[in-house]
Amino acid sequence: MNFPESLVELERTLNSHEEWLLVEDGKSIALRRAEIDLSESRTKILFGYLSDSGFINHKLLDWKSSDEKLCLEVSRGAKEKISIVLVPRAAAAELATVSEIARIEIANRISRLARKELAGSRLVRIALDQENSRFAQITIEESKRSEIAMLADVSGKATPEIFLSTAVLWFSKLQSRKKNRVEAIWLIAPERTAKNLAKLCAVLRQGWRERLKIYSVALQEGENKESFLEIKISTEEKLWSARPKKLSARKFSRPSKTANAIIELAPEEIDLMNSAQGETLRFRGLPFARVRKIFKEEKAWYGVERRKTRLNEETREEFFALVEMLKSYRHFGTPNDRHELFRLAPESWLEAILRRDIQKLDGNLILSPLYTQFRAERDRIDLLALRSDGRLAILELKTSPDREMIFQAVDYWRKIEHQRRTGQLQKLGLFGPREIKDESTLIYLVAPALEFHRDMELMASCVSREIEMYRVTVNKNWREQLKVVERRKFGS
Repeated sequence: MNFPESLVELERTLNSHEEWLLVEDGKSIALRRAEIDLSESRTKILFGYLSDSGFINHKLLDWKSSDEKLCLEVSRGAKEKISIVLVPRAAAAELATVSEIARIEIANRISRLARKELAGSRLVRIALDQENSRFAQITIEESKRSEIAMLADVSGKATPEIFLSTAVLWFSKLQSRKKNRVEAIWLIAPERTAKNLAKLCAVLRQGWRERLKIYSVALQEGENKESFLEIKISTEEKLWSARPKKLSARKFSRPSKTANAIIELAPEEIDLMNSAQGETLRFRGLPFARVRKIFKEEKAWYGVERRKTRLNEETREEFFALVEMLKSYRHFGTPNDRHELFRLAPESWLEAILRRDIQKLDGNLILSPLYTQFRAERDRIDLLALRSDGRLAILELKTSPDREMIFQAVDYWRKIEHQRRTGQLQKLGLFGPREIKDESTLIYLVAPALEFHRDMELMASCVSREIEMYRVTVNKNWREQLKVVERRKFGS
């Protein structure tokens, strides 16, 4: 790709429309042209856009324009390549129709495969879910008095947590019917998702495990090449006897000279996160400065989201102005609660408060060391702590309703509990000389009042009683002064 020429041509194409619909990972985002950014360096073009979770940048690998749409190939992370489609808003409705037709066709192919598994069965109903058309809902009559529900991922993008929460909600509605009650549900997904679902379902209550079957589907060209394979839900014995994934503890190191100087500007508001790439400084949870050591020389950049500027003598005043804006707007007494500095990364803000005083949540939790964004396999746990009695605790934080919160936390529990039971966490010395107690890891689900999802209790009722979970409600104005309004054990 010729970078200068390609950048000019792509800019011209983007400027041809004021509004675009961006489609990535099965999700669509409506964007104004001003919310899309292109930037160039010597060796790459960065394509960025404003999402609900902040500004996202990808390295642009290739692009082409055809039939009133832009198709981009970008890299996300070191190795992952993904496709992004940009459609002018005027043509978006047509694109949605084409996508829905394709998903219905996949649903029909899956239903045909399922009926082969159930000789003599009859298709009762097939439809896409009304929420976002990500799943196909299929009902098959096995006999005159018996029906089986099947939930199939026709987008190929659903996470196990989204999949399971959707299945529980739909199955609960089907069970409330007076006639033709459904007593079993099949979950049908691509192989990788199906295998992860089988692990997640292993920590459900026995009644739910008995109702579920998980199938892996590989839809290839030609009916005779399609496969439909059952993935057995893991037993507890198999779950805990598997070889654990290797963990590496992030070492706590002293802040660099540059990082220390930045922290001194607002020591009560600024904290530091270490990573393999260097140091990230956050103002009440919002990343605004980064320090890297390049050839033994400390270099710093500043900016929120997409705006990144090298910190030097020429830009010092602008950097100080950003800090003053953060002090003014990222504050409970902000003059404008719709300002982006106030609204961005609310969960990280809540995490930053707890990181300074975790005992506001529970007096038994030990403040240091407290692990923020602890990596468990491919996931990042909001907070991992140790209680004074030696029990591990996972803290999952939300500031808005999230139906998947329970199953997300339970999947973290499965991974951490595996490491605890095999002794890997103790060997790693995460908490220094303190002994990790040989008892099940606790889960704290934390959210402001009225921000727990309405289906939270239903999801929690599916989880094994072995998992001890607490619903911790904090006050609505937690930014000003965090208080625990209610602490309640699920199932009590």
